[in-house]
Amino acid sequence: MGMPASQVTVKIDTVQFKNDSAVANVSVIPNGQPEAAGMKIGYQLQYKDAKWTVTGRPDSGGGHGTTPAPGADPHGGGIPGGAAAPAATPAMPSPDSLPPAKKSGSKQ
Repeated sequence: MGMPASQVTVKIDTVQFKNDSAVANVSVIPNGQPEAAGMKIGYQLQYKDAKWTVTGRPDSGGGHGTTPAPGADPHGGGIPGGAAAPAATPAMPSPDSLPPAKKSGSKQ
């Protein structure tokens, strides 16, 4: 199961050829969303009988798509739906300002 093809844009980012094999990197982006909301997928291809066939994934075991660049946000850095991140989050309260915890097994 997945998203219908009519609801996504598929973009071939790169293809590297070596003899009768190739590695392609593809972006799948939900329509109307920024590129960061999509995912990148790598494919290994083999040329045989006058056609290219997908034979595997070079990034198998790596989760969704290809491995992000060092230091890059693996989640694309966006908030789903394109909402803006809050300007600031409130600070955690000091432990001294919290009410005392109930002890387990005590009747109160």
